Amino acid sequence: MRIQWDYRYSLGVPELDNQHIKLFEMVNDLMSGIESNFRHEATKGALESFLQYAQEHFSTEERVMQAAGYPGYDEQKTEHQKFTGKMNELTAKVETDSDVTSVELAAYIMSWIQNHILEADAQIGVFIKEQKKRR
Repeated sequence: MRIQWDYRYSLGVPELDNQHIKLFEMVNDLMSGIESNFRHEATKGALESFLQYAQEHFSTEERVMQAAGYPGYDEQKTEHQKFTGKMNELTAKVETDSDVTSVELAAYIMSWIQNHILEADAQIGVFIKEQKKRR
């Protein structure tokens, strides 16, 4: 199970696009580990690294939204918090080393990252492009 970056995910905001590309790479690395059943500690470490980077990305994205005056900032921030909470919950479940948890984790991450970028984040890109046109 892999996710491939392509133009559909581009927001036209290089800083955010580059971070999204890195998130895709990290997700693919994590999925490879889950699929090949690598050691529990390695899975946990990959999850922690992914979550840490995701939180850094959310901070950057929120800074960009605030600087642009993006009207959907509060909703986006709430979505980021929900994702972080769910990831923390799933990371804690990894402690049980359950195969079901690995499948649940993989499905959640893959679905969330693709849908969030294509739907919620895409609106940020559109808003910023419109702002630039008005200048």
